[in-house]
Amino acid sequence: MKTINPNSVCFVGNANQPKYIEQFNSKIQNLPKDFDFDFYVCTDNPSLVNRDYQKLKVFNLNSLQQRTPETLSYEKLNPGVKLRFYPSNIRRHIIHQAFVDGFDYVVWSDCDALPIASKNKFLRELSSYKINSVHSQNIIFRFREDGQGNQQPFTNCDIVLKHLGLSSQKKNLKVHDGPTAIYYLDKKMQKSFIKSWDDITLYGYQKPFFREGHHSRPNCAYTFVMNDISLNYTKSKTLFRIKHDRSVWY
Repeated sequence: MKTINPNSVCFVGNANQPKYIEQFNSKIQNLPKDFDFDFYVCTDNPSLVNRDYQKLKVFNLNSLQQRTPETLSYEKLNPGVKLRFYPSNIRRHIIHQAFVDGFDYVVWSDCDALPIASKNKFLRELSSYKINSVHSQNIIFRFREDGQGNQQPFTNCDIVLKHLGLSSQKKNLKVHDGPTAIYYLDKKMQKSFIKSWDDITLYGYQKPFFREGHHSRPNCAYTFVMNDISLNYTKSKTLFRIKHDRSVWY
């Protein structure tokens, strides 16, 4: 296995609105003792974020959103917004920032997904990955012609794939559930991946193909096939401990 430079790894997440900022603050205080990776967090209220972790860098959501002014009006966070209306595609902004800052491995986790593996265990995990791949500890949804399993992320996929000129890729549609994702993309693919995510997000806002058009799961599914990125499970199932409250169920 190849040797991974810890400085090439960045953990990222969002912490928006008091409830989730509180979850993030608890998370950052309970990281493994040997955890010393860079950690980026994007928030709508930087003043509430606990900054005790030395390698934490806090970004203002509104500042990061300025790179895509065409989606600003769709991605406002109203006080007390319910999760089913939360514009989850805003996660792409903090992932983009980590790419821009030169990190090779970008590790996304929700506020209630706590890294529990040791530093060396994470590095061993990353060393097994092939370039231009995404891995998740969470369930992976796959499109099925027979309609079995959770097919919500692929609602109206024929219309979307036709718009993208990718109708032949229907059988390859798959996407991970939200809490964790590890991105290992080369520099060219990082740019293409984010551009594709931006494009399909705007299309989803303008022509909702999945409920209110704001969910990241279907958008990621199309972004993966647009770029021929492989999606796989993590080798270890114990990198994170995940505790959702029931509001996450759509």
